[in-house]
This record gives sequence, structure tokens and C-alpha cells, in this order.
Amino acid sequence: MKIPSPETIEQLQSYSQTLPQASYELGGLTVQYATVEIPEDQRPFPMAVAAAFPAKRVIPPRQQAGAILVSNEVPEDLRGLWAMHEYIDFAVIGHGAVLRCQNSESLIHQRLNQSAQYELSYEYAAARLGFFTNLKQYMQADLDKNGLESPYDDEDVTGCDFALELHRYALSA
Repeated sequence: MKIPSPETIEQLQSYSQTLPQASYELGGLTVQYATVEIPEDQRPFPMAVAAAFPAKRVIPPRQQAGAILVSNEVPEDLRGLWAMHEYIDFAVIGHGAVLRCQNSESLIHQRLNQSAQYELSYEYAAARLGFFTNLKQYMQADLDKNGLESPYDDEDVTGCDFALELHRYALSA
């Protein structure tokens, strides 16, 4: 995924700051996010999330330079995990990293299982199957329509495939 422009990051941060903030901690990482209602005619797909972070090398500690908005369609007990994925994906691992998405999901499952949150890990995997299926379709359609102007690339689509496999495995274990 291409790094958002400073203007996009600032817009998302400004909007996010007008909303109540929530905080979620998992295995020593803490993420802040806001929950937002996305009107159906503006929703790219169910349980969407919006996140904007600059390049990893310029992110100060504790997510001060990014913003995450999670759809209110995401079950309340999973919203922090939805936000945590975005935080790990872009702030911890970084935009250009290979297998960023799969590694983010793997880390979340590891930390949930280390803290004996097995039921939450299972619920998360089940919900993420639909999310990544929809995200993959959305990104592929955007790539087909916009080509090099798309914020996505083929590796993003492949990342969804790897994340889907990881969640299928988590559900079968």
C-alpha cells in the first residue's frame, strides 16, 4: 500500500480527534482508535477500517503520528484488534514490508494465545475471513480500475490471500 500523503494523514487525524477515542493493549503494544459510523453509500465493504500513517521511520512512539477509524459494524469486542492490526501493519512493521499483513495477523494471534484469550482469537479469525475476502475484492477492483494510480498493489492483494490462509488455519486448529 502506498504511503498516504501528509494531507491525507492530517485529514484523518483531524477527523479522528473529533470522535471519542478508545485504547486497546495487547502484549505490550497499545493502539488508540475511534469508532465511526460509515454510511452505507460510502462504505467500501462491511466492517471497513481506515488508517493513515507516515513512513515507519518517522513515527514517534505510541502512535502520535497516525490515525485509525474502525467501523461500528465491527463487533465491539473486536474493534481494538481491528485497530491493532493497522497499527502493527503500518507503524510497527511498515508500509513496504513483504508479508506485512500476514505478519500483523500472526502477531495478533500469537499475543492472544500467549495471554490465553483463545476464544477471542477464534472469534477474531472467523470475523477476519469475511473482512479479508471483501478487502481483497475491493483492492483488486481498485487496481483494475485505476492501475498505477491505485493506492494498492498486487502484493496487497496477495497479502490478503496469506492472511486468509492464516485465519483458516487458526479456525482449524
